[in-house]
Order: sequence, then structure tokens, then C-alpha cells
Amino acid sequence: AFSRCVTIDEEKGDAWANMGAIYLRRHNYEAAYQPIKESLKVFRDSFRKWENFLFCTIELGKYNEAIHVLNKLMDLKHKSNKDLDHRVVGHVVECILNEYKNKIVYVLKN
Repeated sequence: AFSRCVTIDEEKGDAWANMGAIYLRRHNYEAAYQPIKESLKVFRDSFRKWENFLFCTIELGKYNEAIHVLNKLMDLKHKSNKDLDHRVVGHVVECILNEYKNKIVYVLKN
């Protein structure tokens, strides 16, 4: 139903967000990525939607984008008085460090 809705009107932010949320709950991050990204065109200041997008970017290994999303969440935190969970920030940093550590080990071995 959501797919049909967005093919009729691509600016239906709620439909994009709902479709992305369904994929996110099913841990299908690749499928969730684009719908959530589309929903952010309509809901630019939605803390929750940016959080969902952060989880997608991390799970997909898109760390440069995750850093951008984290910056956006920090900006929104100040505007909306929402709390950015320090565990989320720690997880982002840990994922990025692990990724780069793996690359360094690979380079050193080869």
C-alpha cells in the first residue's frame, strides 16, 4: 500500500517514512535506506526519522553519511530539546573505529 502511495505522489512523506520503518523493523536496512531518505525531504526536522536514518547508515557501513546524520541530530537536539542517547553516539564511534581498524590491519597484512 505504501509503495503504491509513493508511486502516485512522491512527496507523501508519511508513506515514505512508514515504508522505511517497516523495512527497518525487519532489519532490511538496504530496503529501508531510500524510503527513509525520501521521507527526510519532507520531514527535515524530525528527530525520530533522522535517528532511523542513522541506524540505516551505520548498518550499511555508510560511515561518512552517518557522521553527517549525527551532526544533524545534534543540531536538532538543541532546537527540539530532545536527548541524543550517548550510547548511540558511542555506537557510531565504535563502528567507525572498527571499520578503520579492519582496513589498517588488511593493509598491514598485504
